Amino acid sequence: MKHNRSVISIKSKIEITYDMPVGVDISYEVEIPPLNKSQSAVYEIRNKYTDQIYIGQTRKLDVRWKRHIRDLIAGEHCSKLQEHWNMFRAQNTHDFNIHPTDLFSFAVIIYCRPTELSHYENALIKSINPFYNIKKENPKTGG
Repeated sequence: MKHNRSVISIKSKIEITYDMPVGVDISYEVEIPPLNKSQSAVYEIRNKYTDQIYIGQTRKLDVRWKRHIRDLIAGEHCSKLQEHWNMFRAQNTHDFNIHPTDLFSFAVIIYCRPTELSHYENALIKSINPFYNIKKENPKTGG
């Protein structure tokens, strides 16, 4: 099941639209915080070969992406990402320089205030049902 991500135009607002397989368009619009020094955002990790995704949230993008990489390399990631990384690495044993970025891409879906992270993450998880998310909702919001 493939989802097409729309182009995001940044003016004073961001609009995210996902084309759903059943033909239902879901879009979200939020105002961009004036300064987002902490780089809080909802992000996706996408398998470059299968197009399957993981949706997550963070208050510090660079720290979170590095943690995903570290956990994958150490074999400690707590999602299905680890299973696919292990299979990919086993298929490429001849390549000693293999890295998780050879299999996965990381992209910001939406920058938002830290207080809005769970709202947008849960809305996206509910609407697109990402393959790699074990927990389909963030328990912090109860939704």
